[in-house]
Amino acid sequence: MSALRFNAAADKLLRTASILNIVNPYTVMFWAYMSSALASDVFSTLWISGNNLPFGNGAAQIEGFDFTQLGANVRLESYTTASGSYDANGRGATNLVASTWYCCAMRRNSATSLTMHLITVAGVLTQESNITDNVGTRSHTRGEFGSAWSTNNDPFDGRMTAFKAWSAALSNEELLSESRRYRPIRLDSLHMFTPLFGAATDVVDLSGNARDWTIGGTLTVEKGPPIPW
Repeated sequence: MSALRFNAAADKLLRTASILNIVNPYTVMFWAYMSSALASDVFSTLWISGNNLPFGNGAAQIEGFDFTQLGANVRLESYTTASGSYDANGRGATNLVASTWYCCAMRRNSATSLTMHLITVAGVLTQESNITDNVGTRSHTRGEFGSAWSTNNDPFDGRMTAFKAWSAALSNEELLSESRRYRPIRLDSLHMFTPLFGAATDVVDLSGNARDWTIGGTLTVEKGPPIPW
Protein backbone atom coordinates (compact mmCIF):
# COMPACT_ATOMS: atom_id res chain seq x y z
CA MET A 1 0.00 0.00 0.00
CA SER A 2 1.07 3.60 -0.54
CA ALA A 3 0.66 7.04 1.06
CA LEU A 4 0.62 10.71 0.09
CA ARG A 5 3.85 12.68 0.53
CA PHE A 6 3.72 16.26 1.82
CA ASN A 7 6.90 18.37 1.68
CA ALA A 8 6.09 21.98 0.75
CA ALA A 9 4.16 24.90 2.20
CA ALA A 10 1.36 24.58 -0.36
CA ASP A 11 0.93 20.82 0.13
CA LYS A 12 -2.33 20.05 1.91
CA LEU A 13 -5.81 18.58 1.66
CA LEU A 14 -8.70 20.99 2.21
CA ARG A 15 -12.44 20.95 2.93
CA THR A 16 -14.69 24.02 3.23
CA ALA A 17 -18.14 22.41 3.47
CA SER A 18 -19.84 19.76 5.62
CA ILE A 19 -17.09 20.04 8.25
CA LEU A 20 -16.98 17.55 11.11
CA ASN A 21 -18.93 18.90 14.10
CA ILE A 22 -16.21 19.25 16.73
CA VAL A 23 -18.58 20.39 19.51
CA ASN A 24 -20.13 16.94 19.80
CA PRO A 25 -18.24 13.65 20.30
CA TYR A 26 -16.05 12.71 17.32
CA THR A 27 -12.96 10.71 16.38
CA VAL A 28 -10.32 11.46 13.74
CA MET A 29 -7.47 9.06 12.97
CA PHE A 30 -4.81 8.43 10.31
CA TRP A 31 -1.26 7.13 9.83
CA ALA A 32 1.62 9.63 9.71
CA TYR A 33 5.37 9.35 9.03
CA MET A 34 7.98 12.08 9.57
CA SER A 35 10.57 11.96 6.80
CA SER A 36 12.95 14.31 8.65
CA ALA A 37 13.31 15.82 12.11
CA LEU A 38 11.79 19.22 12.84
CA ALA A 39 13.74 22.40 13.43
CA SER A 40 13.86 23.75 16.99
CA ASP A 41 10.66 25.27 18.42
CA VAL A 42 8.46 24.66 15.39
CA PHE A 43 5.54 22.38 14.65
CA SER A 44 4.03 20.69 11.61
CA THR A 45 0.26 20.51 11.40
CA LEU A 46 -1.30 17.11 10.82
CA TRP A 47 -5.07 17.79 11.00
CA ILE A 48 -6.90 20.98 11.94
CA SER A 49 -10.45 22.31 11.91
CA GLY A 50 -11.31 25.97 12.44
CA ASN A 51 -12.85 29.25 11.37
CA ASN A 52 -12.09 32.97 11.31
CA LEU A 53 -9.21 32.49 8.92
CA PRO A 54 -6.30 32.80 8.64
CA PHE A 55 -5.57 30.18 11.25
CA GLY A 56 -3.27 31.42 13.99
CA ASN A 57 -4.74 34.91 14.31
CA GLY A 58 -5.94 36.11 17.70
CA ALA A 59 -9.63 35.41 17.05
CA ALA A 60 -9.26 32.03 15.37
CA GLN A 61 -11.22 29.11 16.78
CA ILE A 62 -9.24 25.96 16.06
CA GLU A 63 -9.04 22.32 17.03
CA GLY A 64 -6.44 19.89 15.80
CA PHE A 65 -3.02 18.36 16.38
CA ASP A 66 0.54 18.36 15.12
CA PHE A 67 4.09 17.07 15.50
CA THR A 68 6.00 19.64 17.55
CA GLN A 69 9.66 20.04 18.53
CA LEU A 70 9.97 20.49 22.30
CA GLY A 71 13.62 20.91 23.23
CA ALA A 72 15.46 17.86 21.89
CA ASN A 73 12.28 15.82 21.41
CA VAL A 74 9.44 15.63 18.90
CA ARG A 75 6.03 15.04 20.48
CA LEU A 76 2.42 14.82 19.39
CA GLU A 77 0.54 17.96 20.45
CA SER A 78 -3.20 18.69 20.43
CA TYR A 79 -4.99 21.99 20.83
CA THR A 80 -8.51 23.33 21.13
CA THR A 81 -8.88 27.05 21.55
CA ALA A 82 -10.79 30.19 20.71
CA SER A 83 -7.68 32.38 20.96
CA GLY A 84 -4.90 30.63 19.03
CA SER A 85 -3.00 29.56 22.17
CA TYR A 86 -2.03 26.07 23.34
CA ASP A 87 -3.05 24.08 26.40
CA ALA A 88 -0.07 22.51 28.22
CA ASN A 89 -2.24 19.44 28.87
CA GLY A 90 -2.30 18.84 25.12
CA ARG A 91 1.37 17.89 24.85
CA GLY A 92 2.16 14.20 24.50
CA ALA A 93 4.78 12.27 26.47
CA THR A 94 6.13 9.92 23.79
CA ASN A 95 9.33 10.92 22.01
CA LEU A 96 8.73 10.43 18.29
CA VAL A 97 11.36 9.24 15.83
CA ALA A 98 11.74 10.25 12.18
CA SER A 99 11.27 7.60 9.49
CA THR A 100 8.74 5.78 11.68
CA TRP A 101 5.02 5.21 11.13
CA TYR A 102 2.56 6.24 13.87
CA CYS A 103 -1.22 6.01 13.90
CA CYS A 104 -2.51 9.28 15.37
CA ALA A 105 -6.01 9.70 16.79
CA MET A 106 -7.95 12.57 18.33
CA ARG A 107 -11.17 11.86 20.21
CA ARG A 108 -13.66 14.30 21.72
CA ASN A 109 -15.32 12.39 24.50
CA SER A 110 -17.41 15.27 25.84
CA ALA A 111 -17.49 19.06 26.03
CA THR A 112 -14.76 18.90 28.69
CA SER A 113 -12.58 16.02 27.46
CA LEU A 114 -10.46 15.91 24.31
CA THR A 115 -7.96 13.05 24.25
CA MET A 116 -5.10 12.33 21.87
CA HIS A 117 -3.79 8.83 21.20
CA LEU A 118 -0.77 7.26 19.53
CA ILE A 119 -0.62 3.70 18.17
CA THR A 120 2.61 2.07 17.01
CA VAL A 121 3.05 -0.38 14.15
CA ALA A 122 3.39 -3.07 16.83
CA GLY A 123 -0.10 -2.23 18.08
CA VAL A 124 0.76 -0.41 21.32
CA LEU A 125 -1.77 2.33 22.19
CA THR A 126 -0.96 5.23 24.53
CA GLN A 127 -3.10 8.17 25.59
CA GLU A 128 -0.90 11.20 24.97
CA SER A 129 -3.06 13.97 26.43
CA ASN A 130 -6.44 15.00 27.85
CA ILE A 131 -7.54 18.60 27.39
CA THR A 132 -10.43 19.55 29.69
CA ASP A 133 -11.51 22.80 28.07
CA ASN A 134 -15.16 23.55 27.40
CA VAL A 135 -15.74 23.74 23.66
CA GLY A 136 -18.46 26.38 23.98
CA THR A 137 -20.15 27.29 20.70
CA ARG A 138 -18.01 26.86 17.60
CA SER A 139 -19.02 26.86 13.97
CA HIS A 140 -16.03 25.58 12.03
CA THR A 141 -15.88 26.38 8.34
CA ARG A 142 -12.62 24.83 7.20
CA GLY A 143 -10.77 21.56 7.65
CA GLU A 144 -7.16 20.94 6.56
CA PHE A 145 -4.80 17.97 6.54
CA GLY A 146 -1.02 18.45 6.36
CA SER A 147 -1.26 22.24 6.22
CA ALA A 148 1.20 25.02 7.09
CA TRP A 149 -0.99 27.74 8.53
CA SER A 150 1.03 30.08 10.77
CA THR A 151 4.39 31.85 10.90
CA ASN A 152 6.05 29.29 13.20
CA ASN A 153 4.54 26.30 11.42
CA ASP A 154 6.90 24.33 9.17
CA PRO A 155 5.34 22.48 6.23
CA PHE A 156 4.81 18.83 7.12
CA ASP A 157 7.69 16.82 5.65
CA GLY A 158 6.38 13.29 5.55
CA ARG A 159 3.64 10.90 4.52
CA MET A 160 0.03 10.48 5.62
CA THR A 161 -2.64 7.97 4.71
CA ALA A 162 -5.84 6.16 5.77
CA PHE A 163 -7.81 9.19 7.02
CA LYS A 164 -10.99 8.21 8.88
CA ALA A 165 -13.45 10.31 10.89
CA TRP A 166 -16.57 9.47 12.87
CA SER A 167 -19.22 11.62 14.55
CA ALA A 168 -18.79 9.47 17.66
CA ALA A 169 -16.15 8.82 20.32
CA LEU A 170 -14.64 5.42 19.51
CA SER A 171 -13.42 3.22 22.36
CA ASN A 172 -9.74 2.37 22.81
CA GLU A 173 -10.48 -1.14 21.53
CA GLU A 174 -12.04 0.35 18.39
CA LEU A 175 -9.04 2.64 17.86
CA LEU A 176 -6.72 -0.35 17.99
CA SER A 177 -8.88 -2.34 15.56
CA GLU A 178 -9.19 0.58 13.13
CA SER A 179 -5.42 1.13 13.18
CA ARG A 180 -4.79 -2.37 11.85
CA ARG A 181 -6.08 -1.65 8.32
CA TYR A 182 -6.84 1.13 5.86
CA ARG A 183 -10.59 0.70 5.44
CA PRO A 184 -12.96 1.38 8.35
CA ILE A 185 -14.37 -1.45 10.43
CA ARG A 186 -17.00 0.63 12.20
CA LEU A 187 -19.47 2.03 9.67
CA ASP A 188 -21.93 3.45 12.19
CA SER A 189 -21.46 7.24 12.51
CA LEU A 190 -18.72 7.21 9.83
CA HIS A 191 -18.26 10.85 8.75
CA MET A 192 -15.70 10.28 5.99
CA PHE A 193 -13.02 7.88 4.82
CA THR A 194 -10.30 8.64 2.28
CA PRO A 195 -7.57 6.00 1.76
CA LEU A 196 -5.01 8.51 0.38
CA PHE A 197 -3.05 5.93 -1.56
CA GLY A 198 -1.78 8.62 -3.92
CA ALA A 199 -4.03 8.70 -6.97
CA ALA A 200 -6.37 11.67 -7.36
CA THR A 201 -9.38 9.39 -6.84
CA ASP A 202 -8.05 8.39 -3.43
CA VAL A 203 -8.99 11.79 -1.95
CA VAL A 204 -12.62 10.89 -2.73
CA ASP A 205 -14.71 10.07 0.34
CA LEU A 206 -15.59 6.37 0.24
CA SER A 207 -18.06 6.61 3.13
CA GLY A 208 -20.84 7.52 0.72
CA ASN A 209 -21.20 11.00 2.27
CA ALA A 210 -19.46 12.84 -0.62
CA ARG A 211 -16.99 14.64 1.67
CA ASP A 212 -14.04 14.68 -0.74
CA TRP A 213 -10.76 16.52 -0.14
CA THR A 214 -9.47 19.25 -2.46
CA ILE A 215 -5.75 18.87 -3.21
CA GLY A 216 -3.41 21.81 -2.58
CA GLY A 217 0.15 21.88 -3.90
CA THR A 218 1.83 18.91 -5.56
CA LEU A 219 1.49 15.69 -3.56
CA THR A 220 3.55 12.68 -4.56
CA VAL A 221 3.30 8.98 -3.67
CA GLU A 222 5.55 6.92 -1.40
CA LYS A 223 5.32 3.66 0.52
CA GLY A 224 2.64 3.42 3.19
CA PRO A 225 2.49 1.74 6.62
CA PRO A 226 2.67 -2.07 6.91
CA ILE A 227 -1.09 -2.64 7.25
CA PRO A 228 -3.52 -4.35 4.85
CA TRP A 229 -6.51 -2.86 3.07
